[in-house]
Amino acid sequence: MEHIESIDVKSLLCRPIWQMTGKEVCDLALYIKAQYLGGEEVSRKTNNYAYGVRSLSEAIGCCESQIHALKKRGVFDDAIVSRIGKKIVFDIDKARALACEYKTGKEE
Repeated sequence: MEHIESIDVKSLLCRPIWQMTGKEVCDLALYIKAQYLGGEEVSRKTNNYAYGVRSLSEAIGCCESQIHALKKRGVFDDAIVSRIGKKIVFDIDKARALACEYKTGKEE
């Protein structure tokens, strides 16, 4: 962090990026990261979606015919995020939880 504080941030902010050296751009990026993000990595929530029955079957580890059967029974209704034409977009985590819930309820 000593090196980051030693750079002249004001002069870098006034210069166009195309006039900076690669080192100056990196120094400025590190300064901004330390200043505004507290030096922590920003974790973005990734959307965990399956586009279609085949994609959901691969994600869950279940055959497509079983996915179709569970969908027909309405098990995955709450996991459906969107319907785009004939493609159905599923939330994988929610679908997995609903399938497990259905399985445990059926076994009892």
